[in-house]
Amino acid sequence: MLAALVLAAATACTADTPARPEIERPSSAWTAAPPIYQAAITSALGAQGCPSVDRNLVAAQLQFESNFTHDAVAVSGASGAAQISPSAWQEWAPKVGATDRLNVLDSVTVQVAVNCDNAALLQKAGAEPSLNNLVSAYSVGVNSTVNPGSHHLSVPFKDLGIEQIVAAATPQER
Repeated sequence: MLAALVLAAATACTADTPARPEIERPSSAWTAAPPIYQAAITSALGAQGCPSVDRNLVAAQLQFESNFTHDAVAVSGASGAAQISPSAWQEWAPKVGATDRLNVLDSVTVQVAVNCDNAALLQKAGAEPSLNNLVSAYSVGVNSTVNPGSHHLSVPFKDLGIEQIVAAATPQER
């Protein structure tokens, strides 16, 4: 199974978003990710990825959202490794062929697809799909990222863990 995930990752990524040049250097989150998560991330990026979304971003989100726990369930109803909300799962799972929110590969595949859609929406709104903006968009949505203060958030923006995720996704110096 693990070998099949890694082989599936050989598929080329496609999208019209610019690549982040530091993709090759691992972040602390990528290094901390268990092998099954690294394989799922690699596979999901190969199947659903885009140049703006890299392994470091995905691993940092997974580390923050569930600490790499495939069966995590939040009070809000979000579940799985990527803590996908029921409404997001209902929208995205059929688009990417995912069937089980608690399956690491399915959860990560939806996560990558959502991140890539956010990257495209950020660009359409005239915003750069930077690491900060992608983390923010995944946490609070593209509209709240592009127009901070225009939407009511149930948690103060500074308490959403965005800085923590960005730090964990930042590639380590060699």
